[in-house]
Amino acid sequence: MLSLKTLLFVVAFARPPGHPCSGPLTRDAIVACAARQSPRVRADLERVIAARGEAEAARVLLPENPRLAMTIGQRWNPGEARAVNVSGSLTQRIEIAGERRPRMKAARAEFAARRREVVVTRRHVIAGALLAYYDVLAAREEQRIIARGYAAAERLGVVAKARADAGVGAAVMGDLAAAEVSRFKEQVALAAGRARVAEARLASALGLEPTAALPELVGALVPLEARVDLERAVRDSSGRPEIERARARKRAREAELAWLKRARVPNLSLSVFARTDGFDERVIGGGLGIPIPLPFPVGRTNKGELEAARASVREADERIAAEGRALGLEATVAYHEFVARRQATEAYSAQLDETARRHLDTLAEELERSRLPVRDALLTQQSLIEVLLRSLESRHQLCRASVGLILATGASFEGGPS
Repeated sequence: MLSLKTLLFVVAFARPPGHPCSGPLTRDAIVACAARQSPRVRADLERVIAARGEAEAARVLLPENPRLAMTIGQRWNPGEARAVNVSGSLTQRIEIAGERRPRMKAARAEFAARRREVVVTRRHVIAGALLAYYDVLAAREEQRIIARGYAAAERLGVVAKARADAGVGAAVMGDLAAAEVSRFKEQVALAAGRARVAEARLASALGLEPTAALPELVGALVPLEARVDLERAVRDSSGRPEIERARARKRAREAELAWLKRARVPNLSLSVFARTDGFDERVIGGGLGIPIPLPFPVGRTNKGELEAARASVREADERIAAEGRALGLEATVAYHEFVARRQATEAYSAQLDETARRHLDTLAEELERSRLPVRDALLTQQSLIEVLLRSLESRHQLCRASVGLILATGASFEGGPS
């Protein structure tokens, strides 16, 4: 949980112009940079500061400042001496029902609720940045695989055409190899587009312009560490930031209701006055004023506000229940998704990927030595590229699933290995 001091530090030092997120960007740097550069996080932090100001304002002892009134007039009758009258009064309203304490409690509860909101927003911002980070890494690796396949297809095309020209192979095989080259050209263009889209999303998550060049990225498609006890995560969601936020909102609504109940009691007005007139008379006195409560809807009461506040408390209860149910389902889905992706990734290995790359590079030589027919070489090439792409997609989806699991179970994004 971030302390208020940390939150204010982030607000104070995250707003200057310019971009502090420079390369090389590791995974941990992505986490820190995204949280620091997010307008959503900074907006929530400003709301925290506003709530702190409201809490400070609620500490005042008097509902209003004293009111001083002065009057001066002149009295005269025809044929008599004129006289000057001077009077002054000092009036102060006071709260007799102890509204100050519940008002302060309501302001502090709202302040706490807004701090919880920052934590939730920050986690979602970090999760979005990490997903974009993994998307960029996957898109760039996909480009390398497609480029490797394109180079192999070109070599196969040259050999197939040479065999056809020499009368060793059928002309249709050369045309088929040329068609495979065209297909890879299309894949190269599409892969480049996907990479640019992923880079634009990551740049936006880091506070850069979508068209800006990304700093150097460091890392690989390695999932976040996710040690999760599923039964505990589903059964006990009380520590989740979302639940804490919902409970803080309920406490704020309850405190507001308590304050409105106290505010039904009319405030007294105490006053003292002093007066002097032209006949050297001096009068000093005091007064007591109290509003006359009239029934609703003739007079002003808190009936509507109290009904709204009670409904808000009941709504907060229902939202806590709904949040707990949704979080339990989210944790279950994320856990099973992660387990399935991890098991799927185990079907591939670094050795298998390396073997596929090696065979892909030697297909042209095998074709030149007549160890493979052109048709078999093209089918083999397609199979090897598919293995590499499926292995990549499996690792990519596992990384995304690990982010979803961390987010769904309330674990921390900070502190994992890069």
